[in-house]
Amino acid sequence: MDTQNAKSIEHVWPFLKVEEMIGQGSSGEVYRVRREGMGRTYYSAVKVIRIPKGEAEIREMRNDGMDEQSIHNYFQGLVEQLSAEIDLMESLKSAPNIVCIEDFSVRKHKIKPSWIAHIRMELLESLNNYRERRGMSEDDVLRLGIDLCTALEYCDRVNVIHRDIKPANIFVTEFGDFKLGDFSVSRKTWMTSVRSTKGTYAYMAPEVARGLSYDKTIDLYSLGLVMYRLLNENRLPFLPDPPAPIQYEDNQTALSRRLAGESITRPMYGSRELCDVVLKACAFRPEDRFSSASQMREALLECRDKTERTERIEKKLHFSDDTAVENPYRLSTGSGPEDPVQRRGGTILETSLRKSSGPLSEAPILPGIRKGPAAKKTDLHAPEGGRKRKDDWSESTFRPAGDLT
Repeated sequence: MDTQNAKSIEHVWPFLKVEEMIGQGSSGEVYRVRREGMGRTYYSAVKVIRIPKGEAEIREMRNDGMDEQSIHNYFQGLVEQLSAEIDLMESLKSAPNIVCIEDFSVRKHKIKPSWIAHIRMELLESLNNYRERRGMSEDDVLRLGIDLCTALEYCDRVNVIHRDIKPANIFVTEFGDFKLGDFSVSRKTWMTSVRSTKGTYAYMAPEVARGLSYDKTIDLYSLGLVMYRLLNENRLPFLPDPPAPIQYEDNQTALSRRLAGESITRPMYGSRELCDVVLKACAFRPEDRFSSASQMREALLECRDKTERTERIEKKLHFSDDTAVENPYRLSTGSGPEDPVQRRGGTILETSLRKSSGPLSEAPILPGIRKGPAAKKTDLHAPEGGRKRKDDWSESTFRPAGDLT
C-alpha cells in the first residue's frame, strides 16, 4: 500500500505487509497487516498516530500566539499521554475481553517537534461491522454485556475508568467474544475529581457532561446505553421510533432529555429481566446504578441462567402419538388450524412459554440489522523480526512507554 503511513509501518516492521486501511479516527489510522511465515499467513492491526497531525496544526498554534517552546511542550504532553495509554494496554494485555497489544514503537523526528507512534494489536472485527454482517440476537447483547463487564472488572483492578465506551470501541473475536479497546481518554480513578468532559456525548453519563466529579459507574452507564441501542432497533433513548427518519434536531433533543434526567423507557426488544438491568445501568443518579462491574455482571448472568432454564422447558413438545418437535413455535399437525400449542389426543408434557420467529438454537435476530456473508477467519498471532533502516526519525523504541524521553 503506497501511502506515507503504510510505508512507515513497513519501515518499522519490515517483515509486515500493509493490506488496507480499516479504520480512521481523530487520533489516527488503523491498518490491516500480514506476515508470511512457516507456510502460513498471520494478520494484525497497526494503529498509526502522528503528533502533531500535520503542519496546519502547528501554524494554527503559532497564529494563536504560542512560541516554539510552548508548542513543543504541548505536543510533548500529548506524547506522554500516549505513553500512559500504551503502559495501560501493556498492563492489561493478558486480561480477557480487552484488546491485546502485541508491540509498539514511538519515535521523535530528529529536527522537528514531531512524533510518530505505531501500536500493533490483535486483528479483530469492529462491533459495527459484526452486527451489520450477521445481525445480533438478544443472546448476543447479553453476552456483550457480560464480556464488557469482565473487561471493566480488570480496569477496576488497575484503578482505571475507560470513559469512552461506545460501539466504535468494542470489537469481536472470530470466536464471538467481545473485547474493549481504545483507552486513549481513560483516566485513573483518583483523577476523577478533576473536571473533564472527554468522551463521546451520545454515550456520556450526565455528571460527566455537566463537568461534575464522577466515579467508575460512568462506564456502566455508557455500556447500558450501548446495550439499549442494540435492543432498540439501533436507536438511542428518546429518538423517534422506526420507521420514522432521524433528523439532526432529533439527536439534539434526545441528548438534552437524557442529560436532563428524564426517565428512559424500556427498549423495544429484550426480556423483562434484561431490560431491567439495562435501565438500572442507565439510571440518572449514580447511586441508583450498579455499584460495580461485578454487580452488573452478576445480574446479567442471572438473566442468562433464567433464559437457559426457559429454553430447556421449551426445547421439546412431546405428543401421545410419539411426535416430537424440536423448538416449535407454530406446529403443523396436518389437520385443523395451526396453533403454537395444539393438543393431539394426549397430554402435552411440556409447553412453550413464549413466542418467537425461529428455533431457539438459532436466536432471533433483532430488527433493523442486516445479515450478510460470514467473515473470513484469520490467525492473529505473528512472530517478530526484521532489520532496522535509517531515516529522519530517532531509533525505534521497543521498551516500556514510560521510558520515553
